[in-house]
Formats: sequence, structure tokens, C-alpha cells
Amino acid sequence: MKFRVISILAAAFALAACSQTSDRTRLTCYTEGDSDHIRVICADVDTVVYPQGGVAVLELPVETLDVSSVVYYTSSVSFVSDGSEISIDLREEQPVAESSAKGIAAAYSKFNKAVNALQKEYVDAAHKIDVETESDVEKSAKMGDLYEKVSIKLLDISKKAIKSNRDNAVGLVALSNIYNGLESSELLEIIETLSPDLQETEFVSALLSSLNASSATAEGKMFTDFEVNYHGNIQKFSDYVGKGKYVLVDFWASWCAPCKAEVPNLKQVYEKYHGDQFDILSVAVWDDAEATLKSAEELGIPWNQIINAQEIPTSIYGIDGIPHIILFGPDGTILKRDLRGAQIGETVAKYVK
Repeated sequence: MKFRVISILAAAFALAACSQTSDRTRLTCYTEGDSDHIRVICADVDTVVYPQGGVAVLELPVETLDVSSVVYYTSSVSFVSDGSEISIDLREEQPVAESSAKGIAAAYSKFNKAVNALQKEYVDAAHKIDVETESDVEKSAKMGDLYEKVSIKLLDISKKAIKSNRDNAVGLVALSNIYNGLESSELLEIIETLSPDLQETEFVSALLSSLNASSATAEGKMFTDFEVNYHGNIQKFSDYVGKGKYVLVDFWASWCAPCKAEVPNLKQVYEKYHGDQFDILSVAVWDDAEATLKSAEELGIPWNQIINAQEIPTSIYGIDGIPHIILFGPDGTILKRDLRGAQIGETVAKYVK
């Protein structure tokens, strides 16, 4: 699995959004007592409020293209400010925003409840597998099946949400829930159904940029060069790729556990094929350079490295999750993208004799 931070709690259910009932949202929050305080973030409002008698009432601007939030101690409750009356009981174990109208806010709240239930279903089932299954192999297989089933359910819920909320934050957050699990063609098809306002949001614009980059650097395309400056030492991608060898390039970071888990696989391939026909290159992205060097030394990485690349190559190659491993041909042609596990050695073996 790629290393990404993905929250299934931050999505919205498939209910058609009704028009707003007012040009202001009335938000009521309930707390344990007057000594508590809450932070409310909505559009251009970012304020701290001290409840009176355990109740805080605010008038907020309507913002249907973004998610607002109430922060209470270490917890945060999200909502969509759609012009309805919204209440949040922060005394509950899992507080959610309740709306007086069947609009965007109500749709968002209903889905949060549904996804909370889905998460509980997963946790309960995972616990049962852990307790009742002795074999680690069997346990791993059952956990994989469970994750697949829950993922399918979440995908279905989110797709319905997008379909019914193409012009507001409900659809936008639902898309953020599943975009990384979609094929590029399907993701682009979904984006094209969104309203112009949603397509112009920072998140969707970034997705489109990534899709365009992935298309420009798809399998069969020639590599795109870049250069990185680390303490005055300039390294070019073309110093290693397109020089007559097959080159396996590992885009990684020191903080990424799945990246480190691939190192033994890469070492096996390196030890077997390294020579006149084949080499490996690590490119550190989104990482502190010193942390990269330290981790590479601890892992015993023997092949060439480009340090401190940050977002330069990930923007060019449309990489939104790491590790991302690409095999380049001797002339720099992209042969295979997103290799993992045993697939790495199997793919290299097809080309390097």
C-alpha cells in the first residue's frame, strides 16, 4: 500500500443538496461548561468562543465549496455552512454536526455517521480475526479480504456522493476519499462531471495537474529530465537515465515505512542484475536531506542517489504517493511504472538478461 494519509471520516453521503435557507448559518455548540472554549473556522472566520451556560451560538457566512470546522480540545468536528441551522453536541463521544434542513450540511452529517459505522464494522471484524485466527498467513489473508470489502463499500458510498453533489463540498470531500484508488481515466471522467467552481478549487486543480503529468510521462513515453541542487552540487536525472542502461528509479523518503519495506526487494534485484546493462537510482522526495542520508546509510543502500529532490520530480511525473518505482529503458523510455514487491524483480527479468 502506498503511504498516504487518507481519512474515511472526512467524506459526505449521497443526498442531493437543497438550496440554502439563509445567507447566514446559525451554529449552536453545546459543551460541558462555561470554562470550556471552542475554535470555529469557517470561510474568513477563525475565532475562539467561550460558551455561556454550556452553549455557544454563532452566525457564520455561507461557504458550500469548503468544509468548516469546530475544534474542541483535541477533537475536531467538520460541517458545511449551507445557510441552515446547525447544532453540534460536543459532549458526545463522537460528536457530529446536525442540520435543521435537508441540505448540504445534512448530507455531510449523514455520511459521517455512515462512515463511522463502516469504520466500526472494520475495527470489530479486524479484532475478531486477530483473536480467532492463529496462523499469521491465514490472518494476513483474512485481513486483506476485509480491507478489500470495506474499501469497495467506501468507494460505492463516495461515488454516489459525488454524483449527487457535483457543485459543493460534499462531492469534493467524497472525491478526496477515493481519488487515489481510481484509474486515471475514471478519475478524469469524474472530475469532468464536477461544476466549474469545484474544478477550479485547489484540490481538483492539483489532481488535474497530476493527471496531465502522469499522461505526459506514461509508459512508452521518453523520460523528462530535471535537476536538483544540494549544497551547490547539481545532479541531473539525465546523469543516470538514458545512458544505455536499464535503470530502476525508486522515488522514496526516509519517513515512509512502505518505502523502506521495498529496500530488501530492490537489493535482491540490484545484486542479481547490477552491471553494464542495469542499475538502480534512488530519488529522495518530500524529505529532509540529512534524514535521507542517515536513513540510506542505515538501510545500506549501495546504489546511486539524488538527494533533496523534494516535489520537483513528483510534479513532473505525476506522483502522488510513495514509494513509486519506475523502470526506464536504455534510451530513457519509460517501460513500467508503479512497481512493487515481487513485481519489481519479475519486470526487470523480462528486460535484463
